[in-house]
Amino acid sequence: MSENNRKFRWVELNWLIEGTGLGALVALWLTLSNLVDALLDDRISGVSAPTIHRFLATEFRAEVVRAAFLVAALSVLIGGALGLAASAVLWLRQLWLGRDWPPPWRRRGQLLVLILGAIGFVYCLDVAKRPALHEDQLFLNGGWRAKAQILITDQLGPVGLWGIALALILVQLLLPLLTEPLWRKKLRFLAVAIAAAATVSLLSYGVTLFRFSTARATPSGRRTPNVLLIAADSLRPDHLDQTRAPNLWALGQHATWFERAMTPLARTFPAWVSISTGQYPQQHGIRHMFPRWETRAHHFDTVASHLAQAGYKTAVVGDFAADIFRRIDLGYQTVNTPTFTLRELVREHLFKNDPWLLSFLRGTFMRRWVPSIVEMHEATDPLEVTTDAVAAVDAAGDRPFFLTVFYSTTHFPYAAPAPYHSAYRAPGYTGPFRYAKADDLKADARPSPSDVEQIRALYDGAVTATDTAIAQLLHALESRGKSDNTIVIVTADHGEQLYEFGRSQGHGDNLEGDEALVVPLIIFDPRRPKARREPSNVSLVDLAPTILELAGAQALAAADGRSLVPSLDGKPQPIRTVYSETGLWFTEVIAEVPLTRRLAYPDLTRISEVDRAHGDQIVLKKRYENFAVAAKHRMIDDGTYRLLYLPTRDGPKFELYERATDPGFTKDVAKTHADVVATLKQQLFAYFDADPLVERRGEALWPR
Repeated sequence: MSENNRKFRWVELNWLIEGTGLGALVALWLTLSNLVDALLDDRISGVSAPTIHRFLATEFRAEVVRAAFLVAALSVLIGGALGLAASAVLWLRQLWLGRDWPPPWRRRGQLLVLILGAIGFVYCLDVAKRPALHEDQLFLNGGWRAKAQILITDQLGPVGLWGIALALILVQLLLPLLTEPLWRKKLRFLAVAIAAAATVSLLSYGVTLFRFSTARATPSGRRTPNVLLIAADSLRPDHLDQTRAPNLWALGQHATWFERAMTPLARTFPAWVSISTGQYPQQHGIRHMFPRWETRAHHFDTVASHLAQAGYKTAVVGDFAADIFRRIDLGYQTVNTPTFTLRELVREHLFKNDPWLLSFLRGTFMRRWVPSIVEMHEATDPLEVTTDAVAAVDAAGDRPFFLTVFYSTTHFPYAAPAPYHSAYRAPGYTGPFRYAKADDLKADARPSPSDVEQIRALYDGAVTATDTAIAQLLHALESRGKSDNTIVIVTADHGEQLYEFGRSQGHGDNLEGDEALVVPLIIFDPRRPKARREPSNVSLVDLAPTILELAGAQALAAADGRSLVPSLDGKPQPIRTVYSETGLWFTEVIAEVPLTRRLAYPDLTRISEVDRAHGDQIVLKKRYENFAVAAKHRMIDDGTYRLLYLPTRDGPKFELYERATDPGFTKDVAKTHADVVATLKQQLFAYFDADPLVERRGEALWPR
């Protein structure tokens, strides 16, 4: 090799252009093949929905084309960047080895290997970190694909993948040097570089598990307190123990823990409006997950709007389940959540069917520029929500803040990232729910006992992942000197059934049992550090009045709830009844709510429509609105008994359950407790009469 060829010199621009173009072409080829499959797929939530597919192909065609163009353009950009990086790597390798640029055919082959290798490596890393996101293409297909995901996720993991990649890089850099006279000098240089990189990595690696500290400075009574409202979707209080949620459990030991707080409706949208307004659903009007524009457009008197008027900086952050905050104005000044529209569903569908591209859509930067990924149920990472929450705390500056943080990982499909996805898995489990358990529109086939155990393990992994993320948020408050003046409230919008007492998985379909209705409610006020447990009934409608009183702000004008501040001061909560109702039934076949126990209507794909005039929101068709409300199951609970109202084709049924003797709510005792039924009926009828969408005729509700 001539001395002239050994000298450092700038390569021609076409070398870099060649790599960029090759990377873009490879990426586009991979994406186009996936786009074709995605556009032909007519499934929605696991079942065929030809009506929606026809709508997308006709009236929504322009949006589908735009979404496909977005995916293709993003693919070309990422592929081009990979090709450019591959060209730079090859160039630097040649400089390192002191060699000429190889012939064109060989150079292109090396570029192709590097590009495909980078794509494969990033894809495998994502499979290892977010296994639920990729199980449709791998594990659930069985055969070699399932074995490949098990190898990547459960055997190699991120550490093993990085080890293999590092070994290949070292082989490429070191083996050729064995024949070079300067190999010792270059090896020393490489060793120093690796040591420096390792040192930087270790210094930047933060501890991810923090315990809540109880050592606090005494706040001044004249300071306006911050309010941090933390919620996790579908979180059950009976899973907040020292093993599964050690940080929340520790917080509860220094707070007031309400042991029987109930949601007024076990679905996210109406529950959050009740939390925000202090009103039951029949008062605020949001009765299900798909309210129409004319209902959402009302002015809502909320805790956030009152605190904003009192000088607070108000914000809400969250991932996919927090999309409801984009669909309704609940008074927050800043809303950092995804959105739920048909447009976003189309984009999400196309991205999910392009797994190589999906693996590059990670991190804060990508979440900001490609918000569709935040809407994906299988891609949740509670630590990313914490990152957004800490940014919101910092954005408040010296102003008092009211921050709502809503985590979604505990919502089905319980898709916790590694390593939490396997934290509680039973050894040897080989069933279909290894990485996630989605709740789809198909009739729920009864899983085996080992499947049920694994589904609960997935849920517990999601609880632990969320607990860890919340601990980081509390630690961030402490490190910023704000924890001694911040009221911390932990709750959920609803709980979750996990196959207890012969029921299935999910929430909002029935009112039997406490699993979906009782939520955690922990209130820590640093001005009231004494811990206590409150066993009496309370409701999520009590939260808004409580927060406003704690903050010293103006009370809501028409709240159904009552302030819980007396309980924080040690006063016993008076005995009271709380109300709840079911949500919209998404399917026509529900195992625990057979047609003999309800008024049926078509499934969600047939009773919903797209509101093109208001952001392509998916809404309930107007002609079904009042009937769906009249068909709801409703209940009233006084802490000892629960009375259920079930409208059927044969007239209304009333069932009574006694909590102390029947914790599973499986034995109807209405016939032997007629006096209790009569008393609770009159209280329940008061809620009936306050409902503007139905009218009571005798003991039955009819749509207006």
